[in-house]
Amino acid sequence: MSKGENGEMKVIPVALGVISKISQIRLYLSNDLRPQENRMAVLKSIEEVQKRFPDGVPLLDPVKDMHIKDKSFDELVRNIKLFETRLEQHSLHGDPEVPDLYERYHKKVKVFED
Repeated sequence: MSKGENGEMKVIPVALGVISKISQIRLYLSNDLRPQENRMAVLKSIEEVQKRFPDGVPLLDPVKDMHIKDKSFDELVRNIKLFETRLEQHSLHGDPEVPDLYERYHKKVKVFED
């Protein structure tokens, strides 16, 4: 909901697989979010966080914030960062034609499968 828009806060279930990032910011919520005023309090908390972090909320760092000291985990995190950097530097990164290119490639693969 954008600032100035009217809407209603709802509580919805979210599958774990759709969560892509976790912030180090923690909000304390009421145990009962059924009353509208409790849900609106959550909205106010979220707006306050957005005001304090206009460039985006800081993400949770598993090594620093969770004190993970496993060497294999460190290596995994380094590899992920390396691959993310490589992906961001690729010429197709951010290209608006990627979905169309992918669809055309998918059709080409299907032709060769038959």
